[in-house]
Amino acid sequence: PICQNERHGFRHGRHGHERLERQRAKAGPCPSPQGHFASSRPGQDIQADLIDFSKNTSQKHEHRYAVVGADVFTRKVAIQPVKTKSAETVRGAMRNVLKDLDADEDDGDRRPALIRTDKGKEFTSLNGERDIHQTRDVRDTNGLAVVDRAIKTIKRDLAAEVGKVRGTKWADVAQKVVDDR
Repeated sequence: PICQNERHGFRHGRHGHERLERQRAKAGPCPSPQGHFASSRPGQDIQADLIDFSKNTSQKHEHRYAVVGADVFTRKVAIQPVKTKSAETVRGAMRNVLKDLDADEDDGDRRPALIRTDKGKEFTSLNGERDIHQTRDVRDTNGLAVVDRAIKTIKRDLAAEVGKVRGTKWADVAQKVVDDR
């Protein structure tokens, strides 16, 4: 298909601009790129997932998990350490994540229209919330691409930050790492 943008495969050719203009008018707007997550406004589409730090946590009373949320439009990220991954604990943490993302306000368009997570049992309590909760299969590589990339960066930065000072706990520096992104 021919689109209005030359980088999508159409060249001027030997007939010049007249033919180009006719074909552009006939083709209409460019198709949106495949595999790209887009949102029309901040707070409309939130992706969330859980990070498991249980192997890096020595004592039972410490935080073993973190709920991470990412706004697809702004790419802003929020993190909330939690001690368990029970549905109720994660629901409370998600409220804090949405608050940190400025996505929980009730002034019309600012409330998230859609919260996307994987199909983990820890997110089942979100189904009764006022927001639309949509799940993605864990094997879907693009299903939660924004938050998955954010988690990868957070883990890398947390490892660097915790490695600076011996005895530093990841939960103590997690917010600093996210704020510094």
